[in-house]
Amino acid sequence: MNLSQGIKHQIVQHLNELKTAFAKYFPKCGKEDHWIMFPFSEIYFKFAVLSAREKEKLIELKMDSSLQAAFLEKKSLITFWANVKDEYPELSYKAFNVLLPFTSSVLVERAFSSYTFIKNKYRNRLSVSSDLRVYLSSVEPDFKKLSASKQAQGSH
Repeated sequence: MNLSQGIKHQIVQHLNELKTAFAKYFPKCGKEDHWIMFPFSEIYFKFAVLSAREKEKLIELKMDSSLQAAFLEKKSLITFWANVKDEYPELSYKAFNVLLPFTSSVLVERAFSSYTFIKNKYRNRLSVSSDLRVYLSSVEPDFKKLSASKQAQGSH
């Protein structure tokens, strides 16, 4: 296929811009984050950018042979870090921030979808903040407890 130099230049320029955009959205994982993928390896420990407390917790995690066995049999890093979330919340939180970079944008999209659903032409209110909070919450209300806590209207 014969393309003119101008078109070839535009294609190359477009591909370079895409490469730059992808690098912005999908940054390369530096050595400072390798401890997340290899939490039981000594090699990446020195590169980890962690507080002293977090480094202590990482050493604790490294010494736990049952967690090491669990890590080796797990296929997913996210599953491993979710399983240690209760015991090592700081490390798990940092791992999730690296492994799940788009959670915040997903929540924003979900909130916007919910907002447009609530603000439809049949249910147009000025303020939807309380409705939106209920709609986005994953907590199931305990209706029995809520109704028991309300005082029945007394007679006059």
